Amino acid sequence: LYKYPPSLTEYPEVQIHRGIYLKKIAKKISAKHIVEIGTARGWQSLLFAKYIEEGKFNGRVFTCDIVGSDEPIFEITIKPGELFTRSQLWGKYEFSDLITFVHGDSSKLKEYLQNLEPCKIDLVFVDGEHTEKAVMQDFYNISP
Repeated sequence: LYKYPPSLTEYPEVQIHRGIYLKKIAKKISAKHIVEIGTARGWQSLLFAKYIEEGKFNGRVFTCDIVGSDEPIFEITIKPGELFTRSQLWGKYEFSDLITFVHGDSSKLKEYLQNLEPCKIDLVFVDGEHTEKAVMQDFYNISP
């Protein structure tokens, strides 16, 4: 698990801009099926799901993380010191039903995707462990 519980960076505006930018990329390429490796709180997954809902696509976001959805480790800036689960953070967004969460690393996500009816993955966002070795492993795990 994480050495320290994940929390917003000192510069949350970077995450906001990154999220908007990635949503624009998804729109530009008309992505319908999106994979995210490394969910953390899931804000990026929510932005991708909102994009799918707005476009009325028959699409889905598939995301994985080694931290389960019901582990209260996520802090948010508007309620410092209070810990939330990912399920709590996603709960108020109806479009979160467009997200499939897999508890585990990218190899578990690959297993899950292999058991589905084949669909083209249009966009992959690798944001799990940030070492070169781990990023390359995620890339190979999710590659066809």
